[in-house]
Amino acid sequence: MGLQWCDLQVSARIKLPVLVKWMPPQVDFCLNVDGASKGNPRYCGGGGCIRDSHGNFICGFAFFYGFGSSILAEARALHDGLQLAIDRQLQISVVYSDFATILRAIDAGRVPHWSVFPWWRGILDMLQVLKPQLMHTFREGNQIQLITIMMPLSPPDQVADAFLQGTPSRTFLAELQEIVAEKLARLEVELD
Repeated sequence: MGLQWCDLQVSARIKLPVLVKWMPPQVDFCLNVDGASKGNPRYCGGGGCIRDSHGNFICGFAFFYGFGSSILAEARALHDGLQLAIDRQLQISVVYSDFATILRAIDAGRVPHWSVFPWWRGILDMLQVLKPQLMHTFREGNQIQLITIMMPLSPPDQVADAFLQGTPSRTFLAELQEIVAEKLARLEVELD
């Protein structure tokens, strides 16, 4: 009533919710990758996992990349995931990433930022070999987040590069959540 008295028009846009769901590949395997930077630039890292058409976890990786930006972390995670697939001779039919900048740069055939140049040719070469479909997914649809968020928060002397094989248990995921929460709390204290 008060706004009408002042003769003000109010308009609001309603944003409809988007259903976010991980979709398994119809054939072969899919690669989910993600990178993260605690600050931009700051400590960064990335990781990913390869799943089969039933959603089963085949293998995964997580690396600490040192000091860098989110675009560097995303590009290196994509590079490392593609390299893992080639090393394990796994045919990847779909690559999921929540970083649209990298996906647009691949489509345009342009390096997204000078800092990723050392890995760019490798990414393009491996994409030519594997010929996967590149798909953007929302962060919530990229379930590898728990693994990748842990790596950027600790220097390599505190957290070793991790390779996982087999299905992560609920106990493993619960322990990983505790580690991530502890590292986030420790990092907040360090930044203050």
